[in-house]
Amino acid sequence: MVIQLILPNGQACPAITNLQVKRTEQCKQVRLKCFSPSEIALPGTYVLKADDEVLSSGVLKFVSEPDSLGMRLLTISDDSSEDDGSELMNLTPCVFDKTIKFSEQTVPHLINITLQTDWLQQSAGVLDLGPKIAAQFPTGIINSLNTTFGECVHQTQKSGYTVLESSFTQIVPPSTGVLDVYPALGNVCVGETPSQIKRYWFKCAWRIAWEYEQKRVEKLSFTLPFSPIGDFEESLHIKADEVETLAGFKPSNATLGHLWGHIVRQALKGIKETLYDKYCPTVSCSVPFRVGATLHLGQPVAINCSTVTISGRVSAVNCACEEGNKQSAEVTISTCPEWLRAWQRTDHILQNIEETSSLEGLVESELSENSAIAEILVENDAGSQLEQLASKKFASMQDVNAFIDASPTRIFVRLRDLKTKRHLTHTLTGSLRAGPLRAGSHADLPADLRGGTL
Repeated sequence: MVIQLILPNGQACPAITNLQVKRTEQCKQVRLKCFSPSEIALPGTYVLKADDEVLSSGVLKFVSEPDSLGMRLLTISDDSSEDDGSELMNLTPCVFDKTIKFSEQTVPHLINITLQTDWLQQSAGVLDLGPKIAAQFPTGIINSLNTTFGECVHQTQKSGYTVLESSFTQIVPPSTGVLDVYPALGNVCVGETPSQIKRYWFKCAWRIAWEYEQKRVEKLSFTLPFSPIGDFEESLHIKADEVETLAGFKPSNATLGHLWGHIVRQALKGIKETLYDKYCPTVSCSVPFRVGATLHLGQPVAINCSTVTISGRVSAVNCACEEGNKQSAEVTISTCPEWLRAWQRTDHILQNIEETSSLEGLVESELSENSAIAEILVENDAGSQLEQLASKKFASMQDVNAFIDASPTRIFVRLRDLKTKRHLTHTLTGSLRAGPLRAGSHADLPADLRGGTL
């Protein structure tokens, strides 16, 4: 048997040494003697022939560089992938003697899964802490015996804040009549003579810009039931790819619960595909090259043996036609038992999310005044200054003013550090509730295959 690849220009490429159908994509890979890319990469249809029989056709997807033996690997689309795979093919007459092999493996009854999403939380804004500073004074308005105020002294260990405005403007406080809540004068004794000194009232504008940027790690653990006949537990740690959905959301339990539901639904699709491929029982056998080259992935096939009927779908084909060797194809068939078919089609819905570690850092998307301020300290407000003046004797008002200048009113603001750990990890647990069976899974088999057992 002569295997040839016919190029779109009609030229035949002889000496094909290997033909494969990948499991993950509907394509054929053909290994040829070395041609230049310009001779190979042509628009149009490539046709694979055995003698004069057309085995498959398709368009060129990729051409590799030549290997040490001067061979190139061509990836060609497989037109047979358009087949819906509903037609059953009986391989019994084609299987070579003593080539049937059954996979032997145990399966878990539970899969302990941890999903991890890494994301960057970013937020920024502007705060006016003037009202919070004024609230530290007994009357709720900044007052002092000093005529002017300097800037607040603010302290923060790391960056994250920028002071935009720091101003203190003298004001006339509201009148409260006989209550005199905001007195204009304070009592002081100069020598033996009682005297009075002016009190000053201020309005503060202290505006800061803040910027928050925090790397976060969210982890969710749950258990996925697998096989009713399993005898061990397996653990999977998976980094979810669709974490961009978290950007801009508040990392609150309610929000993350909603987003985790979406992430788990997406992740379970890939997890189920992986577990199905890993634990679905398989049978391999050898068939003639000509037969293997016409098979496509997902095609339902059956083999009738003396004691058992094997039924399933093609999951891999490796056709070899090396010179001097037997021209054959190794076919792998996935045989899906009823419990695995039902598990594959069952929707598993996330529920009962609980924290195992609490949230840290900026929980809300906006920073509040209370969250920004760690501490505000006022030193020598007007009331404290008057108490100190009352405990001392002064010969003149000049001495009084000198003492006030030496003990001015000062405000210290310590801001909460916005830059915390390099990563903040938040862990949760949840459980899965089995939903209804989904129709149309790739693992479903036609009715004429469901009677087959191993």
